[in-house]
Amino acid sequence: MAYFVADVFNFMKVVVICVSALIALVLVLMAIPRSPVRDFVLSLTQRVGATATALAFVPPMDAIPIGGELYDLVALIGVIYYWYTFFQQQSRKEAI
Repeated sequence: MAYFVADVFNFMKVVVICVSALIALVLVLMAIPRSPVRDFVLSLTQRVGATATALAFVPPMDAIPIGGELYDLVALIGVIYYWYTFFQQQSRKEAI
């Protein structure tokens, strides 16, 4: 039981650090004037945050017998499509 609690706290520490880094990055990018690099990094940050959010719901959904498998499939398709549109949008933009 002690190892489980330590693992949960270690995971929460990593989540807090990553979320703090994403928030700091967005705040820094908001201070920079509009530029292609800013747009790219802001869009990339949004995609990483959305992917992390989709992955955060995996453990609770695994407790539901059919919901876990269904969520895994839907989340995988959604994340692949979301990242596909990111790369498609970036390829349409002019070079930085």
